[in-house]
Amino acid sequence: MFSFSVLALGRIWEKVIMIKKILAGATALILSCGIANAALVDSFDMPVDGTTASSIILTAGETYTIEVSGEFFIGGPGDGLADAEFFDFTNPIDTAGSLDFGVQIDGADTAWGAYDPTHVYTITFVGTGAALDFSYFDTNYGDNQGSLHVNIFDSNPDAVPLPAAAWFMGAGVAAYGASRRKKAARS
Repeated sequence: MFSFSVLALGRIWEKVIMIKKILAGATALILSCGIANAALVDSFDMPVDGTTASSIILTAGETYTIEVSGEFFIGGPGDGLADAEFFDFTNPIDTAGSLDFGVQIDGADTAWGAYDPTHVYTITFVGTGAALDFSYFDTNYGDNQGSLHVNIFDSNPDAVPLPAAAWFMGAGVAAYGASRRKKAARS
């Protein structure tokens, strides 16, 4: 009786593990469809030498999430490092006097939020039917080395591939059920 209970418990545990694997696969498939239900529409490196980098044309009225990440050598005071908004990471600052250093969009200062030690900053932007120009504002571009990375996500993609994920999960559950029936028929 005791060995039967342990054997039955072992089979139940195997089923639990299989269901967890199926659910984990379905979750990974859903998450791979985009960050927080957003679709990547543009991705590029942005120079920090005073030149601009342009995005694709963003649909008027569509909401986008713009993410700027990375760090580069800016020279100057402190540790000489900078990101999208701050420089001198030993004492992060984003202004020098009345000058606001950092990534600008279409030549305008952009508020990227509080200092983030991972150097990833995001903002929400509503498309205007035009491309965006990204540049880094600095007073001395001669000592800047490196670049920043820009990702633009469509926050409301038209086609969310969730039905495909549901089909894959359903097929996985059906295959599991069929394999269990086939195994039971052999016993």
